[in-house]
Amino acid sequence: PQYQSGCNCNQLFKPISGEIIMTEVTLINCFEVSADEVPACLAYWKAAAEFMAKQPGFINTDLHQALSPDSRFQLINIAKWTSAEAFQRAISSDAFQALTGPEAARFKHYPGLYTSLST
Repeated sequence: PQYQSGCNCNQLFKPISGEIIMTEVTLINCFEVSADEVPACLAYWKAAAEFMAKQPGFINTDLHQALSPDSRFQLINIAKWTSAEAFQRAISSDAFQALTGPEAARFKHYPGLYTSLST
């Protein structure tokens, strides 16, 4: 399944070691939209966030907005999941694809899964 145009989600959590990560992960998803597109992108994000909040493995999400209208990334989503597999199941579901599919290409975004190295 495609989470964004040209982004294979299996690549989001393919660890360097080749082993699947079974620990808490952080999704960082940067949205490259103009300041004028923020309201429409926010509505898109809210619909996806409401769906994700009901999925097994979802912990929380926090959406950030740029202070400058000239910033490349106007919105940045940071979400916590219990595992990369839980996130993959959520985005691979038919319901998620139906919900986000029509708008996914409209709002260019760059998702990636990360694990914490230090706090």
